[in-house]
Amino acid sequence: MNAPRRTALDMLTSRASSDDMIEELATAFLDRLAHEHPKPGEGEDWYCLNLTSFMGERMGGVLVRLREAETEVNRLRTELASVQQDATKWRRIEFEIERAADHGASDAQDLLATANGEN
Repeated sequence: MNAPRRTALDMLTSRASSDDMIEELATAFLDRLAHEHPKPGEGEDWYCLNLTSFMGERMGGVLVRLREAETEVNRLRTELASVQQDATKWRRIEFEIERAADHGASDAQDLLATANGEN
């Protein structure tokens, strides 16, 4: 999300919606779609208006849940990048150790130190 939108999300103080609330909202949404709407000129669709109001009043918690999920996804992406960097480093070290073994034990300590950035 871009910065201005994220700032608005950060200002929400609602509790994150529970799984049960998400399920209730999904049911309300489906009920709203499924019911028979009045034809134009036949009056207000109080059923849809009521469900829309019900869903709208609960969106703060849904948005907080979304914010928390996005924060967790970003944390996991950062962690994954770190793990990938570590894996690359350890593959390089493994290669250097194998190369050292091919060149003899005396070179192994120097190559391992170089691979670890100690030289």
